[in-house]
Amino acid sequence: MFPPRDHEKNPGPERVSIYLGLPPRFRSPTHAAAEIAALDSGADRRALLEQVPAGGWRRWVLHEAKIAIAARIVDMPRKADRQDALAAVPDDWRDEVKTHVLRLWKAAEIRARLAATVREAA
Repeated sequence: MFPPRDHEKNPGPERVSIYLGLPPRFRSPTHAAAEIAALDSGADRRALLEQVPAGGWRRWVLHEAKIAIAARIVDMPRKADRQDALAAVPDDWRDEVKTHVLRLWKAAEIRARLAATVREAA
């Protein structure tokens, strides 16, 4: 009926990314940030970030990585684990990651209070 679209002709990983200039290893800037956040050491995080081209992509990926690192820290149940994870963040990223941790922590507290209020009302 209709000819196949480009993404239907070539659905594999070799497909051209809509994120021009981003290495094919990363599906998106968010995917790259998640990979960086999943690493445990600052040196590994920096090495992976260096694979992202300098300029707009790197700034975007770094910003999202800092948020993803903060989210991982907030999700940790033990304070000692959170402190260790924050210590593993590169020094020049740490202040911004701390800011995101505080913001996400407050948001989680507000959601928990709201959920408790809703349960009590029900």
